[in-house]
Amino acid sequence: MVLSGTEDCADLYPRGMYLNSHQLLEPSQERLRILSETFDAGLRNLILVNSVCGGTGSGFTHSLIQNVSDEYEKAGIMNVCIYPEQGSETLGVYNTILSFDYTLANSAVNLVIDNKAVRGMGGKGVSRWDNQVICNLLKDILYNQTSVNSLAQILVPFPRHKFIIPHLQKIPLLSLTNPSQPPKYQSVQITEELDLINTPSFGDALGIITNQCEKNYNKGLYHHWYVSAGMELREITDAIYHCQNIVHEYNSPTE
Repeated sequence: MVLSGTEDCADLYPRGMYLNSHQLLEPSQERLRILSETFDAGLRNLILVNSVCGGTGSGFTHSLIQNVSDEYEKAGIMNVCIYPEQGSETLGVYNTILSFDYTLANSAVNLVIDNKAVRGMGGKGVSRWDNQVICNLLKDILYNQTSVNSLAQILVPFPRHKFIIPHLQKIPLLSLTNPSQPPKYQSVQITEELDLINTPSFGDALGIITNQCEKNYNKGLYHHWYVSAGMELREITDAIYHCQNIVHEYNSPTE
């Protein structure tokens, strides 16, 4: 499903959420309705891939997920989000914190991909890696008729610990030895495995960008751009507070 609008969001979350979403939200929902009608069981799973650093990826995705979760209450939503690297520009930090705040409320699982690690792979490597990650995620859902919500029951030990990190690695035995049979069209040709990890280390990464966002907010950086786009500053402070609570829960999950 490919949709395009008439203008970008200028790296502002509220432009994607409040101003530009009306151009794409209705046609997006109409496409989803048409697709869901082709399935006997309706829309059971929805996987969204987006960057949380830009205005469209954070703001419009919020609007879309919010409306989809209201219309398809039983559908499991997985958000595959591209996480910004440390030292990102100020607007990207604001957008990321605002994005994480809404995904907690409306998605079952959030698969976090580090932008710096992806950028280091190069174009061909990124496409191959993305394909393997998505295929491995969908394999259990397609063949075992499970849902994203079932995956969340396995990977999410606490209600707000929904951030999963994918790790693709070589299978040691198969990567070091040659199979006795030709590998073409056989499962033995698979030399890599995908691990999905819910690790407390994500709390450290989220803590860094949350602290950076709080410092920028206290300095009053770019407040006027967010207010002029139809947003209240209280939404930023609420998002910072919620992310700080998540960081605390990651550091002390048993409290």
